[in-house]
Amino acid sequence: PGPDAQAGTYDLTVTAIGGGETVSTPLQIEITGTYTLTLTTPDGRLNVDVKAGGTTRVPLVVTNSGTGPLQGVSLSASPPANWEVTFEPRSIDVLPANQEQSVVAVFTPAKNAIAGDYVVTIGAQADQAATQADIRVTVKTSTLWGVIGICIAVAAIAILGLVFRRFGHR
Repeated sequence: PGPDAQAGTYDLTVTAIGGGETVSTPLQIEITGTYTLTLTTPDGRLNVDVKAGGTTRVPLVVTNSGTGPLQGVSLSASPPANWEVTFEPRSIDVLPANQEQSVVAVFTPAKNAIAGDYVVTIGAQADQAATQADIRVTVKTSTLWGVIGICIAVAAIAILGLVFRRFGHR
């Protein structure tokens, strides 16, 4: 079949001719199609910045670039401990051939997540195909304690300067 052949059952007759004889027999061919599932973001970037304890929505695109429809595509994630990743929608009933579906992944890191980079594996599984994508998640924490620390250090230096100025070297 050609690359654009639709999945389905087709009837045909095969005829053989030889030695003055002709023989024909009916055959039935079933084209099941190809199934190719991909998962990415709309702009192709597989990284996201999140804030510890906050919620970040990340758009995803699930694509069926095969020739047959995908049934029951479900989404899953493997986040670090105490994190939560949910999907809107959580599953796709039918994804037709050469079609894509937009999905949103909602990342909620733990409130006490340490600033840094983490890898979250997002998966899409159907009865006929599966795929996964690793997304690098950068956790940002509040800078409030950093600012407070700098203020304390500046105050301590200023106090030491005043003490040396007032009392000098003795």
